[in-house]
Amino acid sequence: MSLLKIADLSGIKKTIATMCDAKANGGNEDKAINAGREKGLYESAVESISDNTFIFNGQTYNTDGTIFEKEIEEQNNNQNNFNISETVYTQTPSGFSKGNYTSVGKANGFSNAYDDKILQYANKYGIDPNYVKATIAVESGFNANAVSSTNDYGLMQLNAKYNGKVLNVDENLDKGCKYLAQCLKEFNGDMNKASMGYNMGIYGARKSGAASSAYSRKVVANYNALKNNQKFSITA
Repeated sequence: MSLLKIADLSGIKKTIATMCDAKANGGNEDKAINAGREKGLYESAVESISDNTFIFNGQTYNTDGTIFEKEIEEQNNNQNNFNISETVYTQTPSGFSKGNYTSVGKANGFSNAYDDKILQYANKYGIDPNYVKATIAVESGFNANAVSSTNDYGLMQLNAKYNGKVLNVDENLDKGCKYLAQCLKEFNGDMNKASMGYNMGIYGARKSGAASSAYSRKVVANYNALKNNQKFSITA
């Protein structure tokens, strides 16, 4: 895509372009969309346009750039009302096993620094630790101190708006695995859709209607690498 001037746009596309160009979202504020992060954000958001809403950085917005109210309600319900701490994920979708896990994949290209804790919290919520590790590789590249431009924190990039600024490894993994388990439950063990739910919110994943996304395919590729001891990892 060549240089796209915001002034040449109108309606929902102009709203999207303006958000992509804002410094708060990693843009340059030069009143145009060009190569790099801005281009990726713009193209992804435009592709998600549906019923006068669009998805930007995992959040659904109205035409004028205000947050879609139904998503706020959905996210609040997800964050505040879901209690899986005493519930073990018992379904056995393809690629998953029931019961307690005793190890985490150690394929080349993946840090093993947090394997013991990943195993601890994955088992707490009954999910495959390789799936957790695959998610962390994409979310933070195993940087426990990572803070994104969209206010996401730690290994599993928990949004501060709903979780606080969680950099503590144990708390971050606990909350991240809890929500990942919810996403798996909501999408009946479908790993691609669960990853979409983790990335863009469960409501956003449902609304998109897609079977997978670039993000979810990265996570699944990492999961398969860990399960098969391949020698690569895909990060964000």
